[in-house]
Amino acid sequence: MSTNDTNRNISHLGIREGGGRIDRWAEWIADAISLPTLFCSPAELRRALRDAVTKHAHATSVSGCMILLFGSAARLEDARDLDLIVVDPGMPPDEHHYYCRHSTHELQIDLNVVSTEWLSTAWRDVEWGYWLAESFPLLRSDTKCEALWSRSVNLYWSRQGINLRRDYHQECVQRLISVNDAIDRDAYPLLSRLLAHESARALACALIDQYGERIFSHRSLLDEFRNAVQRSGLSPLMQTSYITALAPGGLEDTVKFLSLRRNISRLYRSEQFKKITGYSLSDSLKGRVHSLAMLVNGPTGSWMETQLKLLSADKWLPQPTRLFVTDDLLARIFKLHMENEPRAKVVRHAARIVPTMGNISGARWAQYENGRLKLIVNTGGCKTPSCHFCHLPSYGRSLPRGDFVATVDDALTRYKPDELALYNDGNLLNEREVPDETLLEVCRTISKYGIRRLIVESIPRFVTRRKIEAVVKESKVDELTVAMGFQSAGNFFSIPYFGRPDVDTLFDFAIEEIHAAGATVRLYLLWGFGPVPIETWEERLQTSLDWAIARGVKRISVCQYRPDALGIGDQSNNAHSNRIRELLAQLKDTRSAGIEVVDGGLRSCAN
Repeated sequence: MSTNDTNRNISHLGIREGGGRIDRWAEWIADAISLPTLFCSPAELRRALRDAVTKHAHATSVSGCMILLFGSAARLEDARDLDLIVVDPGMPPDEHHYYCRHSTHELQIDLNVVSTEWLSTAWRDVEWGYWLAESFPLLRSDTKCEALWSRSVNLYWSRQGINLRRDYHQECVQRLISVNDAIDRDAYPLLSRLLAHESARALACALIDQYGERIFSHRSLLDEFRNAVQRSGLSPLMQTSYITALAPGGLEDTVKFLSLRRNISRLYRSEQFKKITGYSLSDSLKGRVHSLAMLVNGPTGSWMETQLKLLSADKWLPQPTRLFVTDDLLARIFKLHMENEPRAKVVRHAARIVPTMGNISGARWAQYENGRLKLIVNTGGCKTPSCHFCHLPSYGRSLPRGDFVATVDDALTRYKPDELALYNDGNLLNEREVPDETLLEVCRTISKYGIRRLIVESIPRFVTRRKIEAVVKESKVDELTVAMGFQSAGNFFSIPYFGRPDVDTLFDFAIEEIHAAGATVRLYLLWGFGPVPIETWEERLQTSLDWAIARGVKRISVCQYRPDALGIGDQSNNAHSNRIRELLAQLKDTRSAGIEVVDGGLRSCAN
């Protein structure tokens, strides 16, 4: 689709002057990033983008839409190009996705304008769901769009989403392999090599989808694939012929792989290719596979072979003309998810013994020490009880609910602390657990006692800047900390293994909202749950610390899993605890956050 056609179809965006042209959006973003800004840190760049987009939206009266950043810049990696999605609720029902590329002397902007219908269903698509699941909101001016985005990114990593993607990958891989097997390799030697490579890449993406994060990032694909092979235990089945078809320079040569993908992308983006195959840049992965399948025989195959010769593809395409993959390898890759199921089995904890402390009516736990009061109030337990390892929902359900405001008032009257850690065996910011008006009334009660520091806990989907600012304002505390159970970076690990209810990008956005409201963040990381090798815990811990510190998190608590509800450990737990401390000691000199190991005997399951 031409840029003019695209511009015509989004003229209803409501932008003054310019009528909503996609290139106008792109120019605005490019103008917001001055040359000095390009040399700031990735976190500063993303924040500058968000501020600039918000400022321009207010200045031009743009409302009712959502702008999402994805790709390297969204992940806080060095980037000189931007990938954006504009969600436009006003798009006609039969129009869902338009794309254009805008380039300046400083950067390249790939811009997508989509409908709310696209936003609500993109999680079902392997590629667009992936981009959406790592996206970061630059502008939120429509609550419906924001709710759809939050729902879609979580659905992408749900069990349903994972199974859909497995079937999707399997269909694409099998079709590419069958096309590669059927082609006349003597007549079309270069096209055969291209199809062998695309088959190998599709198979790599299928494996990364189960054991990694960045499925479609050319820059990190080889690293992700190498890690996925190691995590899956498939190294012995990976033949040299397969590696050669995927990466002509081997898995260590990212530069040669990037050059290969740039050449292929240049070919796919050509007007001739799009005209002959019907391919569109906004097509799904299946759309691209269909376009490639059309090239097997007849004039389209001859045309493609000629184009590859003109592009000197003999010099840069991998050598194999056929992908040799054993049935055993294919079966293992597409059945691995079944082997993961036992690890994802929810651990249901019967509340035979509920840890309690203190004698404050309506509170399960009241512990005062050195000016700090830790108070866990009975509000009925967590309403999002998906975490496989967590005892807290059963604790909350086992005790009668009290008057939240009266319980807090009673505790503060008795202990008069400087710091209050206020928990509820769930999410204090979830209105289903604590109604907003009740939360504000509690905050007003806190303000009467001159509390200096307040700590609350929630999962990220309930965190908003407005709510955090209201808590600070009504409680009149000097410092507010919002704690969140992050467990581990990496959706492929935290969602299936731990049952964590929210994906990484929602934590990322919540951290930004908390900081923007003038509060601080505490993240909990989990260690030692389930049949996971200690080497994996070490890898996940280092990755998670890097992730958190890059986002300005100042306090990180590494929590060792205790299988006994009372937290009574054994020698294996002690070995894990010692290893955690050894790792943190090695990392101490290079870390800017306060990192602590949380363990001990009788515990409340929150600190």
